[in-house]
Amino acid sequence: MEEVFDDFIGKFWTNDRVTELEQLATEHEWRFSPRERFAEQPTGLKSFNLFKGKRGKRITGVIHPASTIVHCESRIYDYIYYSDGGKKKTTVIEMTCSNIDLSTFSVKPKKGISNIFNFKSKKRASSSLDKFTTNYQMEAADPQVTEMQIPDSVFGLVSDCSGLSLEGDGNILLYYYNRKQIPAQDLLREHEKAVEILDRLLHDREKEFV
Repeated sequence: MEEVFDDFIGKFWTNDRVTELEQLATEHEWRFSPRERFAEQPTGLKSFNLFKGKRGKRITGVIHPASTIVHCESRIYDYIYYSDGGKKKTTVIEMTCSNIDLSTFSVKPKKGISNIFNFKSKKRASSSLDKFTTNYQMEAADPQVTEMQIPDSVFGLVSDCSGLSLEGDGNILLYYYNRKQIPAQDLLREHEKAVEILDRLLHDREKEFV
């Protein structure tokens, strides 16, 4: 019931957060939408772990930054989801690129001891990978394919972002800090980090075979 009432109010009132995001978009002359129905989002997006669950959900403050990578587009928005624990908010940087086809994988901060698949191997031992496996865990639908798709440089970037989560599938990559809103003044910096990760997924693996 809470989500129905909150959704109804949101249709007629603009809160401070949405206003901040709109101002950011206006400052950079980027497209902006105050809110969008989750049901109207692309089918491929709905299969990601972040968006699972049957309770009410929507996205608000949708910014469309200018693309700095050919054939790629990004969106920044707040994903709002209702659970038994109340309303949860997560800022998502979503990147779609026709030049990539990722095998399904997810990266999330490690909680305690985990036996979930990790990438450490004799062939790929490195300081960045060591740091990554200490603080993060990864799940992959096809570990061998994902290992080939993710260059070591990505692990270093993720390790420098405490609490970061990544999800990849097909031509979509999600970058977010679960259940946290990124302050408006930090969004450009976080977007640059997300774009750098995508750029390395696209190009750094190629360099290893040159």
